[in-house]
Amino acid sequence: MSSHVQIGTDTRTKSDNAVTTDSATLGLATLGECFARGEDNLRLRPDHWSPTGKSAPEDVPNQEWLVRNLPAARALAKLLGTRGIFSPYADVINDFLASEGFSIRLDPLGPNEYGMAGVLKMDLKWREPGSKTMITTRHGKMMGVKLPAPRVAYRVRGHENPIVVVKTTDGKKILLTQASESMRTLTGPALFDVARAMHEAVREPEVNTFECVGVVFPRTELNVQPKINWMLGMGTVTEAGQRAVITQAVQQVKLVLDEDGAVVEESSAVAAKLESILAGPEPVRITDTFLAVIIAPGEAGEEVVALPFIVKPSAWTKAADEATEVKAVAETPALPEGGEIGAVGNNETGEPTFEVACPKEAGTHEPMRHTEALLPAGSPLRDDNGWVS
Repeated sequence: MSSHVQIGTDTRTKSDNAVTTDSATLGLATLGECFARGEDNLRLRPDHWSPTGKSAPEDVPNQEWLVRNLPAARALAKLLGTRGIFSPYADVINDFLASEGFSIRLDPLGPNEYGMAGVLKMDLKWREPGSKTMITTRHGKMMGVKLPAPRVAYRVRGHENPIVVVKTTDGKKILLTQASESMRTLTGPALFDVARAMHEAVREPEVNTFECVGVVFPRTELNVQPKINWMLGMGTVTEAGQRAVITQAVQQVKLVLDEDGAVVEESSAVAAKLESILAGPEPVRITDTFLAVIIAPGEAGEEVVALPFIVKPSAWTKAADEATEVKAVAETPALPEGGEIGAVGNNETGEPTFEVACPKEAGTHEPMRHTEALLPAGSPLRDDNGWVS
């Protein structure tokens, strides 16, 4: 028996235009516009984006995802017709965003810091217009939309709810399905990957289908500002070798779903800072618990793991500090008669050093040695009084 597919019985809608904090999205097209603007104006190398030492460790997986998807982001920007702007002044970027109806803003830009923004607007009309209706959800009665199409719904492995794909007049499509429990907390790149997987699943030739007569879902007015500060610290280099690092990243997306179609408004703003000096290759920095593996050459050119270590901070060698210096002075052997200690410090290797004055003539002192390392007891270069001879 044919029926309407009903979606969203666990979903709330908003009747105002306030920013929503419990819904999620990720606008890839306007990010592609921002990157393209920065690359063109700052002569940034598009193939050198990567996480840097300024990236938070927990943000690196998302940054690596974005690096892999930057070619798709730039292509999506061109396909959908995004528009953008580049400027060294935050006010210019923010005025552009305001004129387009967005409330996100960049903070003031510092020296060698540049802003870029992208916007996208799509007004999609259903190929077969729908009608208003009321739907009952566990959150109460909601204004709903009833569409006469599609006539076929899909079931895919790993997702318990039916999926419909609704066509628009300009050739675009909108996939709709009620989110499973595991999908409800998805954000950012993880959300984008699940959407791609679901899109691919319904296009499989052997996908399971069943007959339906359209779809019913809550009327939606969404205004969300996805957190994309996981981009901070991503970097590339200019054609001249100067490093550029992302210092700000904000995004805002609006969505209306009603009986006429879908209205999408998306914006992103990004700031990048150029380092003041040419940056050469950087060392790999390890500053927390680390893995060390001893690898030995085996037979026939193979290699074998001989010994792995997890090295925690308790095993690290601490740097000399003020307490160490004071202790070294306190344990200094007795001075020769009439001697005085002057300056105390450390030499280039971190050993405690001192300046000592010994009597030369009555009533006068002359420095014997300056900033010589205090040698360990028993050293052949140490005299009976413990001083460098």
